[in-house]
Amino acid sequence: MGAGEKDIEEVDPGCVPFLNRMPPSSSGDASQRQAMPAQRGKAKAAEASSSTWMQMAQEVIDLESAMQEPDEPVGTSPPQSSPPALAGSSSWMEEMTTILKGTTLTRGEEKAMWTKPRIYRVPEWVKSNNPQAYQPEVVSLGPFHHGASNLLPMEEHKRRLMLHMVNRSGKPLQDFFNAVEEVANKLQNAYDGIDEGWLGKNTHRFVEMMVIDGGFLLEIMTITPKEILPDYDVDHDPIFSIHGILDLKRRIRSDMCLVENQLPLLVLKKLQAVRREAPPMDKDINDWVTRFLGRKHVQGNSLGLHPLDVFHRSFCCISSDDSSTEEEIKNWRRTENTMLSAVELREAGINFKENETQSIQDIDFRNGVLRMPVVEVDDTTEKIFLNLMAFEKLHRNVGTHATDYMIFMDNIIDSERDLALLSKKGVIRNFLGSDKAAARLFNTLRKGARLNPKSKLGHLQWKVAAHCKNPCHEWRAIFRHTYMSNPWVFISLVAASILLVIAILQTAYTIVPFYTKG
Repeated sequence: MGAGEKDIEEVDPGCVPFLNRMPPSSSGDASQRQAMPAQRGKAKAAEASSSTWMQMAQEVIDLESAMQEPDEPVGTSPPQSSPPALAGSSSWMEEMTTILKGTTLTRGEEKAMWTKPRIYRVPEWVKSNNPQAYQPEVVSLGPFHHGASNLLPMEEHKRRLMLHMVNRSGKPLQDFFNAVEEVANKLQNAYDGIDEGWLGKNTHRFVEMMVIDGGFLLEIMTITPKEILPDYDVDHDPIFSIHGILDLKRRIRSDMCLVENQLPLLVLKKLQAVRREAPPMDKDINDWVTRFLGRKHVQGNSLGLHPLDVFHRSFCCISSDDSSTEEEIKNWRRTENTMLSAVELREAGINFKENETQSIQDIDFRNGVLRMPVVEVDDTTEKIFLNLMAFEKLHRNVGTHATDYMIFMDNIIDSERDLALLSKKGVIRNFLGSDKAAARLFNTLRKGARLNPKSKLGHLQWKVAAHCKNPCHEWRAIFRHTYMSNPWVFISLVAASILLVIAILQTAYTIVPFYTKG
């Protein structure tokens, strides 16, 4: 969605800018009558889109109700007589019959099949928005991008940091290799569609890669300033020098948040257990990741799947066992999939304030104030946001919190004027240097995404729409926009009010003595 534009589904016929609702002048009647057919067409399209969205919401509820039923084998009813096979289909029929005889196709078996992978290749239908956003820029983690020509320069630094970590531990490298080798099969199964070149007789190559990548992450995330000085030349080191901290480390953080560029945190747990001769706490490993990625600690004590999973949990402020609350379930019917832009909301009398937390779960609307967490926008933001959304599409039990947030931001940002307003309110910190570029970023993120009907943000948009439809809020917004937006207009209003009061008093003092004498 381009800046300053909205899809038809974004139109909200029930909550339009208040200035557009004011009675038109007689000179504008003709143009208004010409625009009426187009407006009716848009309203019908918006109504149809809303109907489709509500139908989708009902399907979500029906599906969740059906999920409460126990697993049952598919096809357990008595076999029905089949029509004669078509010519040339006998081999296919025999193959399908053999498969049916060898499995019961229970929901539990299919669930085990779909939940086994944890690190995915992003399908083309997801990449179509921006293919480059899913490619690592400086460092590869795991097998999917290992050996890419543009990432080879970092391989030397990965080995170098891993060897520093091993040397400082005082343990032989073989101990680290053996620890990772114990869980090699589990690590291989974590990758969806891993190449055969990493399996079977080549498992040792896979373990070597895990040790190097895991040792690299462990070193760069946990090393202390006291440990840096003896081992690294901080004046010239590409990673630990000032230039490395300001540029290369920032790009490494970005590459750690790509769906295809992940390393199971189980690797770090195994390596740390050898380094310290005791297994680390799962929470400590999660904290290393969040601290390095510049996020706050995640809820829960369970070990994250990989760095992106930990980042996602911190971004959304959810624990590993997070589920819908009773309030979300109760309010799912009171939702809106569209909302006015930031400038239109300001004209409607709604104010924006920044929240002190980093969690998108803390977006709140009360008493005409929309509170939002601060979001920083730079040249890595689009890549990180797209991969958060792709992770939710592929790893389906993590919810849709990030996707709902991107849709929400796209709803309130139509153009650079909206972006400038949110920047002025402190909600967005724009490091791209252009409000238009930042607005375009948010407008293109949600391509192909739909708001979860049970989303908390959907209910928040409903509350904003209800606030907009209140006549008292409308009149107050019109007054504020007409007389409070310009200091000279306000001064004129005050002066006119004073003159009116004086005129009333003067009239009263003139009339009262006449009736008193009578």
